Formats: sequence, structure tokens, C-alpha cells
Amino acid sequence: LKAPHTGERTRAHIDIQVVTDIVYIGDQTGNRFTDGDYGIYASRSNIFAQNNSFDNFMTFNTTSGIAAFGYECRMFDIGTENANNFTHCQYGTQTKNSNCNILNNTFTDVEVAVNTLSSTGRQIFIEHNTMTDVTTGIMCAGNLQCAVTIDGNEITTRYPQPGNTTYGIYLDALGSNAFNTINNNTVHSKSTYGMQITKVTG
Repeated sequence: LKAPHTGERTRAHIDIQVVTDIVYIGDQTGNRFTDGDYGIYASRSNIFAQNNSFDNFMTFNTTSGIAAFGYECRMFDIGTENANNFTHCQYGTQTKNSNCNILNNTFTDVEVAVNTLSSTGRQIFIEHNTMTDVTTGIMCAGNLQCAVTIDGNEITTRYPQPGNTTYGIYLDALGSNAFNTINNNTVHSKSTYGMQITKVTG
């Protein structure tokens, strides 16, 4: 998709607002999104994205390939192809207050591959993704009483900039009555921490 005017960038290639039916984005061939603030921006909507590519979403600190705030976000493949490919993004995916299934995606040259925030009481599955040359692989914060599964991810982090703290996997403030499973992940870490878990109560 082209920018709206010469020298400007698209804010969101696809903007979805308050759609409770599932919006399917991509199929066996998918879509290619480049040069914007957001590839897909979904608010209080249900989305299912597969076989799309996102490149060069780096304009500011919250820029991401997919941003989903509210309801449900599903990103995984049918068959053997990768669900979505993210390259040179500030965030690959950002979700907030959402159930999410993030499976079989690839992330390359991304600051934070997967970021989930403030999804109290939701279910989060982050499984079988490949993250290469990322500053932080997976960041989960403020997901109180949330069931989080992080399984089978391959994460290769790069050296942090001086003064920055980075992680392969970071879990924070999950609160009580949370059921969390972290299994079978491989972290090739040049980050500050391979994995850090804080503020989790039984």
C-alpha cells in the first residue's frame, strides 16, 4: 500500500473498529504491508491474520505490524506456511485486553517481537514463533489472573544499546490465580536477561 501523499506515511493500512464478527486478513497467499505506523490496527474487534508480511514499521515507539486492543487476536497458519512475517518493526505485535493466539510467526530485525499488556482474565498463547535479531523476544506485563502459555519459541536476541535492559522472555505483574506455562523455548541471548519473571504471586 502506498503512502497517502508523497513524503508521508500511512497511519494504518487496515483500521478495524468495533467489529465483533471475526475479520479474516490474509489467506493462503496473504497481503504485504510496508512503510506505515501500523499494518493492522484493531480496536475492540476480533481478527484472524495469516500469511501476511509486515516491513518497516518503525516511525515511533508504539509502531507495530499488528496492534489489537480488546476482544480477540489470532495469528496462526493453516497448513505448513508461516502465519505472518515481521521485518524491521518497532513492535511485531501488540495486544492489550485481548485473548490472543500468536503461533508460527517469524520476526526478524524487530525491537520487541511480541508484546501483550493488561489482559486481565484473558488467555494468551505464544507458541512456535521464530524471532531472530530482536532486542526483546516476548514481553508480557500487567496480565492479571491471566493464563499465559509460552511454548516452543526460538528466540535470538541482539546486544542491547548502552543503558537499555532487554530480555529474551519477560513476564511481569501476573498477579494471583494466574496459570502460566513456559516450556520448550530456546533463547540464544545477547540481551540483559535470557528470561525474567517478576511480581507473580501464588
